[in-house]
Amino acid sequence: IYTGFFTLALLLLGCGIYFSVRQSLYTGVQRALWAATQQVRRIFNAGGLEPIRTPTGELRLFLRGEFIQIFNNPNLVAQIFRPNGELIDSTPNLGGRSLPIPEDALQMTSSDVSSGYRLVREVDDMLLESFITPLVIEGNQQVVGFLQISRPLRDVDRTLGTLTWILVGGVEIGPGRVLAGLMKRIDRKADMRNVGEK
Repeated sequence: IYTGFFTLALLLLGCGIYFSVRQSLYTGVQRALWAATQQVRRIFNAGGLEPIRTPTGELRLFLRGEFIQIFNNPNLVAQIFRPNGELIDSTPNLGGRSLPIPEDALQMTSSDVSSGYRLVREVDDMLLESFITPLVIEGNQQVVGFLQISRPLRDVDRTLGTLTWILVGGVEIGPGRVLAGLMKRIDRKADMRNVGEK
């Protein structure tokens, strides 16, 4: 009976440590995405709009995609989209991958600038987390496009994998194997629940 209690305590302790570290890592990712979003918005406000006179003589502001090239962070990918979801420009470190924004994100209005739309997805066997927010003209709150900042989660997965083996302690049988299998299964379900989450 003591062995059973010890096994249960080991499983609970290991899961607690694992998910505490996991939460901390994903919180760090989300903070990085938010900080990058704020940085790109400042660049956008400084020179992301171009005044163009329409055939009717009306002077209107149009989104300039080139401003995104000023943003330089090797760990993050930034993309600018038109209100209809058409890609205007992206940072060169995207590497030819396609990261379209979902239809649900296109429904965002100026009131969603702070909340945004979060998405976890797998692209070319790489897990990424994206944060999408509308680009709004200051003053009239008109949405002129969407900004998507994405970050690979490779380092998070690697850290969690290493932590799993540390917690298991190299034990291939008994509680160690149960603990490793349980954490992997629950973690996979948690990632699937994050997909498309707003």
